[in-house]
Amino acid sequence: MSSEQRVAGDTQHETRNMNYDLCITWNWEYDADFVALLEMACRERGLSLLQITPDNLGSAWQALASGELTFRTLFDRASDDDPRFMPIVAWARQHSVRRINVQERARRAWDKATMHLEFIQAGLHVPEAIILPPHNELPELPSLDLSPLGPTFSIKPACRGGGEGVIAEASSWQEVLMARGVQGATRMILQPRTALLLEASHPLAHYLPGGVPVACCGTDTARLLIGAHQMLSCLNSAHSVYFPVGQIGHRRCSSW
Repeated sequence: MSSEQRVAGDTQHETRNMNYDLCITWNWEYDADFVALLEMACRERGLSLLQITPDNLGSAWQALASGELTFRTLFDRASDDDPRFMPIVAWARQHSVRRINVQERARRAWDKATMHLEFIQAGLHVPEAIILPPHNELPELPSLDLSPLGPTFSIKPACRGGGEGVIAEASSWQEVLMARGVQGATRMILQPRTALLLEASHPLAHYLPGGVPVACCGTDTARLLIGAHQMLSCLNSAHSVYFPVGQIGHRRCSSW
């Protein structure tokens, strides 16, 4: 296969004289399933996909800098965690490449507590939530009424990802205090356990085994599936894509 014929999924790192439709930078092990879905979707649409990971970051950057490698669209999923990817982001910005998840805008979305409040102000439905200040700023908190969250609820840091620091099935105020002490410098979010249901007729059913409905406790799996489908739709359309997954919460939030 010549370099001009290479498309999504080629695991070799040769990048000479290549112009890709889409480049995804990623370094998070839990993105592997998402990237596999994206890879499959690119193949189906005849789009070439370049994956830049820590393994080939150096050679990819050299090829970009020398002009041997270009791409039309960048989906950045690494620079927020690893500054070594910032030259790729800067190259895309300087060359007016179409960018998905634009880093300058994405930065404000990294704090889940801030975005939760902004969603409410924008009139969007969000899950019930109680937002607590960082332990480092306010070590002592009086006991709060957790009954609106139900018998079990999740405790999560506002500025973490990949399930890091998340307690999925908490049931007591003591667990909240312990979690705040461990996280220290970040706000904590308490939320009821929710689920998204994707019906068999949903556009994503094509990507699900057997096309059966899938319920996701929390939203991580749903985000990954929706992300792959929506991003490829964006590459082929100037319009946004909205998925009828139903109301997933209420326009309520408590901040201590």
